[in-house]
Amino acid sequence: MNANYFNAQSSIIQPANISIDADQIKITTSQFNKFFSKKTTHVAEPYLNAALILQFDDGSHCEIHAAVDQQAALKQIAYQASLVEHWQRNWGIALFAIAVVLALFYGSYRYGGPILAKQIVPMIPQQADDFLGTEVESMLDADYFTESDIKAEQAAQITKIFEAIKPNATRIPLRLELRKSEKIGANALALPNGSIYLTDAMIQHMPKQDSQATSQRNSPLNLPLTRAGEMQLAGVLAHEIAHIELRHSMHNITETSLMTVLLGATIGDFSNILSVAAGGLLNARYSQEKEAEADEYAIRLLQSRGISPAHLADLFESLDQDTSTDKLTKKKRQSSWLEEQINDYLSSHPMTEKRIERFRQAAK
Repeated sequence: MNANYFNAQSSIIQPANISIDADQIKITTSQFNKFFSKKTTHVAEPYLNAALILQFDDGSHCEIHAAVDQQAALKQIAYQASLVEHWQRNWGIALFAIAVVLALFYGSYRYGGPILAKQIVPMIPQQADDFLGTEVESMLDADYFTESDIKAEQAAQITKIFEAIKPNATRIPLRLELRKSEKIGANALALPNGSIYLTDAMIQHMPKQDSQATSQRNSPLNLPLTRAGEMQLAGVLAHEIAHIELRHSMHNITETSLMTVLLGATIGDFSNILSVAAGGLLNARYSQEKEAEADEYAIRLLQSRGISPAHLADLFESLDQDTSTDKLTKKKRQSSWLEEQINDYLSSHPMTEKRIERFRQAAK
């Protein structure tokens, strides 16, 4: 049989002939003859349309390419396919194995990641949160935010509400930033370094004094908030404070990192492990569980200040009415994949009926 022989010292191809008898394998080249025991020769798993590889005990190996020669060699060596090889040839078993692997990955991500993250995050120093928050702030201020149009008098009212709703003792110092953003619209965003960003469009959604506008969204930006508007703003800020106090961003990063390591260990590729820093923070949604935790925290904080959670439900309903229009606008705008992903995260507080009902029930 014809083959290509490779010694253990170089990658030079040496054309050879192979002959196999009852006990040994003979390799013949233009320069030498070598003999190897059949018992110590390892046959790599055969693949369709690929070379058959015989691995010898001195580290060398040979490759047999002709299909006829491959079959003859396997017969002479009395090769026995493993159980796994038989399974691989069965479509039903192969599909079942894929489903099991996907289920294991989902279970690890859905349950294992959060459980491990709860143990790991307390050991991560706050400096890591500060670094990530600062990096994301740089991205946002460069590409997504511009200077707020809110005047000093209205900004003072907003700041007063922020100071009033803050917990008496916070885990880290909190800072409120007012920004304008055409890309993300009415939104609020909490960063792990203690910064809370509030957009002009969010303030515009809230009831104002002396406003004759038929829609809250179109109400003049710089009119003072009504009492109801102040309570809605307090609810939004309480929810964002919760994300910071509960370190939800770092939990997201940790869970994503664990999943990346798991995938790397499984498929042997660790090239993307470091990609979960600031960019990963932007692309990670809060899970339903984290949103529920933030909602419960906000409810307790509001009630401790004598504020009904129903005000936050009113705001969510108002925002939810504009969701369909916002989605149509996004589809019409030409944007890159990364921009779409970041925009998706920045607008990822789902105004679902379930959450609105949670606030209504708490108000009762």
